[in-house]
Amino acid sequence: HTPLQVGTNIRVTVISPGAVQTEFSLVRFNGDAERATSVYKGYNNLLAQDVADNVVYAATRPSRVQIAEITVTSVHQSGAKYTARPFLESQQQ
Repeated sequence: HTPLQVGTNIRVTVISPGAVQTEFSLVRFNGDAERATSVYKGYNNLLAQDVADNVVYAATRPSRVQIAEITVTSVHQSGAKYTARPFLESQQQ
């Protein structure tokens, strides 16, 4: 909330998702499906539905509740740069 929003019915929520498997990687790699798929290989990434679920959660709280921030990642991701790939690691052993 900014000072202008306090005391109004306006609620602002920042949702910061980790790696979400969407068509973005396909666009990022200029249609190269193999490269796009490799981004998510080896771990359970988030899906668009996971992010949508958080949007619904924030938007359906009682009017007295302000959800300021939601950070959601895969259980295999601890931050933007830190992803464990246990399914790849188990194949290498």
